Amino acid sequence: ANAAANFANHHMSCCKGLAAYLATDDWAIFLEFRESIQEIEHQRVQLREEGFQLSSLLHIFGSRLATDPRDKIYGLLGLVTDWDVSRTPRITADYTRAISTVYQSAVVSMIFDTFLAETLVMSGGERSLPGLPSWVPDWSVESVQNHPLDKVWRINRLVIHPLYRAWDGPGIDPLWQDPVLAMAGYYVDVVQDVGKTMISSRENSAQVTVTVLEQWQRMLELPHQSDGEYVTKKCTMLEAFWRTMFGDIMLNFDDNMPASVIRPRSVENYRRAISEDELAWTWLWRWTKELATPPVRRKEEHPPDLPPPPRPGMNLIEVDFVFRMNCMNRKLFTTRNGYMGLGPPQVQPGDVVFVLFGSRVPFVLRRHENQSSVTFSPDDFGQK
Repeated sequence: ANAAANFANHHMSCCKGLAAYLATDDWAIFLEFRESIQEIEHQRVQLREEGFQLSSLLHIFGSRLATDPRDKIYGLLGLVTDWDVSRTPRITADYTRAISTVYQSAVVSMIFDTFLAETLVMSGGERSLPGLPSWVPDWSVESVQNHPLDKVWRINRLVIHPLYRAWDGPGIDPLWQDPVLAMAGYYVDVVQDVGKTMISSRENSAQVTVTVLEQWQRMLELPHQSDGEYVTKKCTMLEAFWRTMFGDIMLNFDDNMPASVIRPRSVENYRRAISEDELAWTWLWRWTKELATPPVRRKEEHPPDLPPPPRPGMNLIEVDFVFRMNCMNRKLFTTRNGYMGLGPPQVQPGDVVFVLFGSRVPFVLRRHENQSSVTFSPDDFGQK
């Protein structure tokens, strides 16, 4: 743990430009070492000081392997320290139940335990379990990571949920009858256009990022429409775009912030974005395009040095982390009424955007073939 912490401190201070001089696979070895060690240390501290809800444990360990898929749930029950039995009874191990039923009951229990629909955000990703409803995560599938930070980005996207207020009303009262979950919500709009998926990759990361971002900007007719009014009439198209890229949040840059970009943070480390954060976007965009430029065109053999921050205390690596946390393995979409948002790779034209009662973020839903239910495509952040 001390070695990982020392590496993080050097990475964020005197050696912050080292990654530019190492082969991608070599640098990934250091990142994976730091991620693994600091994740273990973080969970040890959290268990000692704060305790765990089942939802938190599944966010962290749901991608781990188990001989019996039901143990993805049952194997974590002994670690749960925060469970309000007045709202929902504790789950007990029962191996006579079908895997699908076990997973469904876990999701419903977590919704009742937290009074929030945030648990449904986990339902995206790979799926292989036959008959599993779309609103239930397939914890039986081994998670595929294309980048050492994939898991950290995913966890931090959940950490920042309290900063959003898509629904700020009372708690929810869903109805569940295997395999259907009935919930109420507000209709927002219909997805009209979708962009390429920003796929996380160890190789040619800057080139991939620039290619996708340029395609997203063409969708919005940027920079031609940069000064055009966004649909909310509260900002320009350019401001709406960079706020969407950052998830409309930013890190608090101060001396008390943990040095490691790997360790999952608490919501106190983040804040909602402000107009001045456009400087951070301009800074990051210029740097990313510079990294994506072949050395022969840069007229130099080695990668460029990190540019100076636009504001004292701002850290380019941290700004890049916020961007990638929100954009990696997601795609930009626009709606018929002109809203823009980020959603999972499954989003397609014709999907509908809803705010479910009890959820602080919107959801993208798709009507099921039988026309009586919808399919979840969760984890959408849009500029409203």
